[in-house]
Amino acid sequence: MNYHQLSLEIFNLIESNFSKSDRNTFLSQLDTYEIICVKKNSTYEQQLPNNLSINKLPQSSEAVNYIIIGKNYNPFLKKTALEFHGSNNVFFAANKSKIGVGDIRFYDSQGMVILNENSRHKNWFTVWMHSPNSCVYWGKDSTSSGVTCVTNDSKGIFIDDDCMVAANTWIRCSDMHDIFDLDSHEVINNAADVLVESHVWIAQESLILKGAKIKSGSIIGARSLVASEIPRFSLAIGSPAKVIKQNVSWHRTKVESERKDELMRLEKLLPVKHF
Repeated sequence: MNYHQLSLEIFNLIESNFSKSDRNTFLSQLDTYEIICVKKNSTYEQQLPNNLSINKLPQSSEAVNYIIIGKNYNPFLKKTALEFHGSNNVFFAANKSKIGVGDIRFYDSQGMVILNENSRHKNWFTVWMHSPNSCVYWGKDSTSSGVTCVTNDSKGIFIDDDCMVAANTWIRCSDMHDIFDLDSHEVINNAADVLVESHVWIAQESLILKGAKIKSGSIIGARSLVASEIPRFSLAIGSPAKVIKQNVSWHRTKVESERKDELMRLEKLLPVKHF
């Protein structure tokens, strides 16, 4: 999946000047969602009323941001604070997605946070978007239990389907401060996207940095630091993380009767010879 293209397509649809036909197409696809508009330099921090129903995006000269959540889960934002300091930012939570306690801040414009269907985040879920055109994407059935995502320099963090991220993990696509060569004056620590492919387990207190690419089925050990590529079906640990075992993967459950079903799901998700 091209996550940057996905973000761009949604941005194009929410721009205040898009065509009426595009607008209607967008709304028809969101008939099971609530659309809440929040002005620039505002915080949305309250329980949603059960009777809220906004069936169109306002065409206004005022800078606005958009919160789009499933109609069947109005209490979604009960314990989530969203700050908008720019405009045309989007927080999109698909049906069945959940946040325990959230702190989501858009410090610039045209940022996007996407929680796909059944993406579940208990305890603290923190996202800080420091630059325009950044994206944080969590795939279907992915979970976390206390994670912080930080973006800058218009780069993104992309977590694919069925990933599990443990408590006190930080994921960053930028160092936030430049390091430069004294001779050439060139910046040598440019920001880069973080990509975590499907069915990856990141254990407690790990640090995932700019340029990290963790491929499908892999496991990152507790308190590891990842800033490079980890191959498929690998166990990597340490700082920096190094692969210590290959041809391995993982289960969410330790209940034997449930493992068979999970293995079948994994086989469909990762159709390789191992299964």
